[in-house]
Amino acid sequence: MLAVAGAPWWALVLASLPGAAALVLQAALPQNSYRVLITDWDPRNGTVDLEQTQVYVDANEWPRLLTVVRHYKIHTRAAAEGQVCTQYPKGRIALEAREDFFRLAMELGIGGRPLPKQGRKAAATKGSV
Repeated sequence: MLAVAGAPWWALVLASLPGAAALVLQAALPQNSYRVLITDWDPRNGTVDLEQTQVYVDANEWPRLLTVVRHYKIHTRAAAEGQVCTQYPKGRIALEAREDFFRLAMELGIGGRPLPKQGRKAAATKGSV
């Protein structure tokens, strides 16, 4: 599956590559402010599908995000339960699922904030002797 990320944060989930091609050409190309996000990749099936999708996006010369959001059941359940990834329960799968969105946020340059100057100074000197 593909999603398109634009300058104002938005994502649109697409079901197939031919449909993705049509949608990108109609909606995103005229605006020149999009990057393709590959989603719903199931790592248990190997990397063939992921690599084919990356080649397809690159062959069409669409700008592509490096982050890939993997397929996890927890994402589906979270939507049904009204949760976001930061509210996932503790566990290995939840950690990996959250990690995808944290990587995406870092790649897009959103989220997080630096420590206040006092906080950074205190943290740096805390372990000092």
